[in-house]
Formats: sequence, C-alpha cells, structure tokens
Amino acid sequence: MANSKKTSTHKEKFLVAFDMDGTLTKGDSFWRFLAFVSDFAFLTQIILKKPFLTLAGLLLPQRFAHTTKEYLVEGTIKGKTQQELKTISKLFVTNKMIPRFKKEILPIIEFHKSHGHCLILVTASLDIYSKELAALLGFNDVLATAIQFDSSGIATGKFENKNNRGIEKANSLKDYIEKNKLNDFFIIAYGNSANDDEMLRFADMGFRVDKLNSDLILKTLKQAITTNAFLKP
Repeated sequence: MANSKKTSTHKEKFLVAFDMDGTLTKGDSFWRFLAFVSDFAFLTQIILKKPFLTLAGLLLPQRFAHTTKEYLVEGTIKGKTQQELKTISKLFVTNKMIPRFKKEILPIIEFHKSHGHCLILVTASLDIYSKELAALLGFNDVLATAIQFDSSGIATGKFENKNNRGIEKANSLKDYIEKNKLNDFFIIAYGNSANDDEMLRFADMGFRVDKLNSDLILKTLKQAITTNAFLKP
C-alpha cells in the first residue's frame, strides 16, 4: 500500500522518514536490547516483579506502552553511563541488528542517498542504539524514544519524550519539520505496521513495506523522479 498526495507548492527538496523495526530490520529490537544490556534471566526477574504492567503494555499499548517501557528501561538501564550505553549500543547493532537487516531495503536507501535526499529514522525504539544504526547507514538524523541522562551523564531510567509510537511518530516528524524549517520539503515515509500509519498519512507519499515489495517501491520512485511526478502541483 502506498499513499500519495499532490501538493500546492513546487517542491524540489526531499525528507525521507524510515521506521526501523520491521521496516529496516526483522522483528522488534527493544526486547532484544534489554536482554543484551542486562541478560535474559535478569530481564525475566524484572518482568515478574510487575507482570500485569508488562502484560498491559503488550495488550493495551495505546494506554500503557509508555509506562511499561519506562519501567523496563529503569530496571535494566538506570545507573549506566552515557558512554557505557554507547559502547553497548555499538555492539548490539553490530551483533544483533545488522544480521537482521532487510537487505531488500538497501537499494531504496541508496536511491534516496544518491539523489541527495535527507534521511531520518523515526522509531519507537530507544535512541541510544537507533542512532548507531542510523550513523552506520548514513542517515542524517533520528527521532526516537530518548533516554534521559542526568547532569553527570548517568541514565535516570526515564524518557526525555513520549514513547515515539503511533501518532507520536507523526507528531515528532511534524515538530522536526517545523523546528528545522523544512516545510517546503516533499515528505516520503516508510513503515510496516499500523503504528506507522499516521506518519504515512502525514507524508506526501507513504509506503507500507509489508504490502509492497521493494522492487515495486523502487520502480515507483524512479518513475516519479523521471516524470517529475513529485514536483507537480
């Protein structure tokens, strides 16, 4: 599924937003990271301390995902230094995320980079490792669920922002555009689930990679560039 909207202004600059889990990589990274940063047995103990909160976060994410996620982060990450988490994040990306990267998406990323488009990662995952993957892929920026650090660079276990899922993805993208004065940019977005739909609808052109194969997406992009379809009023 792809959505496309005609715009009333002539746009020659492009901002491209990619979801991460399920779009760039296979499966969810949050739980794997928590097990990586602590260990599976320790993570299980934290879950069993408040099993109903964990269950609520899974079954009713719109109401409880932020609280559940923050509780799990507090139990596994609180007290670690920013540098320590950066080192762990690099290892996690190298050992756990790159092997699960969806190689069929690489030509799409390279297409946008070759045309000088601005690429950003928009994800509900934690910023500490999302930034490492984004840097490896040559992305320009990251909008994620941000870990809070105190003045000494120690993780508090809390978040700096709202859990960046669902409508918050669209909101964070809108705020980013306003803050950086990118209103004249043509917005292209990629996602793979209902959590990305608000962001895809906000974009001038949105692709659900779970419903369209990468070859078809790339063909659509190339045709649009060739015919100046992006730039038509």
